[in-house]
Amino acid sequence: MENLYWFYDVCVIGILIIAVYCGAKKGLMKSVVMTVLIVASFIVSWFAAEAVGPFVYDKFVKDIIVDAFMESAENKDPAGIVSSAISAGDYGVDMSPDDVNAIIESKPDFFSELASSMRKNGSPENEEVIRDSVESSVTPMILDVLLDDIVSSDYIRHALDTVGEATGKVGEVVLAFISGSREEVAYAAEQNLIAPVLIWLFKAIVFVVLMLVLRLIIGPVSNAFKAVNKIPIVGPVNVLFGGVLGAVEGLIVVYVISIVIKAVVNVTGSSLIFLNTQTINMTKLFLKFYNFDIIGYWFK
Repeated sequence: MENLYWFYDVCVIGILIIAVYCGAKKGLMKSVVMTVLIVASFIVSWFAAEAVGPFVYDKFVKDIIVDAFMESAENKDPAGIVSSAISAGDYGVDMSPDDVNAIIESKPDFFSELASSMRKNGSPENEEVIRDSVESSVTPMILDVLLDDIVSSDYIRHALDTVGEATGKVGEVVLAFISGSREEVAYAAEQNLIAPVLIWLFKAIVFVVLMLVLRLIIGPVSNAFKAVNKIPIVGPVNVLFGGVLGAVEGLIVVYVISIVIKAVVNVTGSSLIFLNTQTINMTKLFLKFYNFDIIGYWFK
């Protein structure tokens, strides 16, 4: 399906052509009023989403997630997990849970100290290779323990793993699981795995819903200016500039669509056919909308 990446760009061009046509048909005056109202609704929706999304998460979801992670971490056995990962690997040495617990209790840089101990006990690999390999093996095992009772969907699990890796925060969750208290594990997992995904999703939902609601209000208000197209001389000019402003509206529509698609890609961990980062990165026009950060552009 990646070969159909051009479909995104065709849709962008199609939306813009339709927007220009509709803008010309509406005329300048109606388009000016509608564009002003759409831009205003876009700004209102964006800032409302930035405020409401985190508020909804903190108020109604965060405590539930933290409690769920605390329950998952109640009987955590980091030493057993690390010992099992070492036994399953090809390190030339084993570490018992008691050996691992001794390293955990000494509170060093856990994986570095573990690699050093394994090297001293006869592992032929160098410490850096051992450290990276053990950490890579242990990480998914720990995430499975934390997420199994909380997230059943493979798509959401994949999205959480992707976000954690992208933000570089999975390591914090793993270290908290190994050497932290149950509360520390719960808050680290919530802040670094769940919060980024759900807050983004809530912001996207609020933004799209507000845009749709405000769009219903805009239509009747702008219709009052359609009669200007029938005025001689003024009419053709009104039509021409109406098309220009229609293009602006089309750009906004495409950007809103890109936000919705980005939300779907994030939630599904870029694992869907066609709706994935690999396909979108092959586009020419759509990618510019997909990667555009309006807040960063205006306030950088």
